[in-house]
Amino acid sequence: MKNNWKKYAAIAFGLGMMAALPACGSISETKKVPEEAGSYELLEMTSEGATYDRQLIQAAGMDVYTMELDEDGTGTITIDGTSDLTWGDGKIRVEGEEDAFPYEYKDNIITITVEEGNSLKFGKDDALSSAAAE
Repeated sequence: MKNNWKKYAAIAFGLGMMAALPACGSISETKKVPEEAGSYELLEMTSEGATYDRQLIQAAGMDVYTMELDEDGTGTITIDGTSDLTWGDGKIRVEGEEDAFPYEYKDNIITITVEEGNSLKFGKDDALSSAAAE
């Protein structure tokens, strides 16, 4: 009788361990969403050393530039029309452009360096609220 009890306990323990394995796998497969992902609007642009803020750009009658970065590393940018893009590893590649543009992300703001002295600064959510309050 004692040996049967140990046998059943071992089988029950083994079945319990097997049932727990899928739960462990799903935890390790949880995908982290890149913090850059989201919707952006242009905060300011720098061209040849001169900086133009959002209000000045709108006052000049220019459309607000927008950018959407999806979790999967794709997205769109709207500057005089909408173009598809890919992003990641500190670079944005816009469809139809030969070069990839480096970017920096900090405090919900992405700064894209177009070329030396020329950049675009896009903000999302609370970055836009902060800019509006200034």
